[in-house]
Amino acid sequence: MTFLEQLKESVLFLFNKEIERKDFVVEVGEKDGWTYRKWKSGIKECWIYYTETKTSQTWSGAGLTNANRYSFTKTLPTKFFVNPVSQIKISGSIGNGYGFPIFVSQENSSAFSFVMTSNSSGSQLCRISIYCIGE
Repeated sequence: MTFLEQLKESVLFLFNKEIERKDFVVEVGEKDGWTYRKWKSGIKECWIYYTETKTSQTWSGAGLTNANRYSFTKTLPTKFFVNPVSQIKISGSIGNGYGFPIFVSQENSSAFSFVMTSNSSGSQLCRISIYCIGE
């Protein structure tokens, strides 16, 4: 083997070792309406956009008076997360107005509930985007 061949082989070996150490996506797909991505490190992400018609309740609390409150419960992909997720990001709109998340509660790795407030009241079409990350 010539010096250049040995050098090429050494560089490729080191390059491949460096790639092995980096985190990368090992699986993508859809499950239970969610789109997901799994990483080599064990990190898992999932996201969903959906619509749901809800009726508001009047609520006062957390510095809000007579706010229009909409309550939701969302099930995560079946047996996807081992532990409760590390982070949940929620955004959306309710009716023709805003939808602002003010409370999120997760007691296990399979579902969570959240509350959004809005300037729209009554029965409204809610457009919700959710992103979750965890292990």
